Amino acid sequence: MQAGVLLADLEALSGYVRAYVDEFGTLLAYFEGGMGGRTHLLWVPYEEAIPALKALNGLFFRGRVILGLDVSPKSTTLEGPRLSGPAGAPLAHALSRHRPDRLYLLQEGEGLGVFFPGGKETEKGWTGLMDEASPLDFRVQAPTGLLYRERRLYPPWEAWPLPLDFPQKEGPYLGGVGWAQGVPTYGLGVVDLPLSLKAVLGLG
Repeated sequence: MQAGVLLADLEALSGYVRAYVDEFGTLLAYFEGGMGGRTHLLWVPYEEAIPALKALNGLFFRGRVILGLDVSPKSTTLEGPRLSGPAGAPLAHALSRHRPDRLYLLQEGEGLGVFFPGGKETEKGWTGLMDEASPLDFRVQAPTGLLYRERRLYPPWEAWPLPLDFPQKEGPYLGGVGWAQGVPTYGLGVVDLPLSLKAVLGLG
């Protein structure tokens, strides 16, 4: 992701909603709902921006939705390879700054991600936490020029139940970042995203 592309997208989005790019290159946009309600952070890979924006368009809800478009999977590392998936540091920063009441992480498929057994990425690929191999440790460069460390080890997490008749499945590994800061966190499938968002935002 080049800084010029990021700034052009920011300018386009700012014509419709309040938006900015933070230190990690995350493009954050604010969607204001009705009075009352909670603040929700919807964390989405940058390449899934269009489905997320379409799902939010015309959606009625109370409170506020902050859409975070995450560029970390497209960021380069000083070690050479790109990350195989999103990094935790940009999400942790956004959570600390905005302190949402609930976090939703976009994931493949449908349904609700409610747990992750824990895992790490090593030179031989993704393994369980008990594997002896050391996790990869990268220095990631954001489009803004910021350098940050990403150790590819992610603890297990399990979500509180929600009163929704959704298929439940394994969620994204980044869910532990939210729960570590005390933010109830769930994976949200990209399939039927408008209906899923309507349901979870309707919980208040």
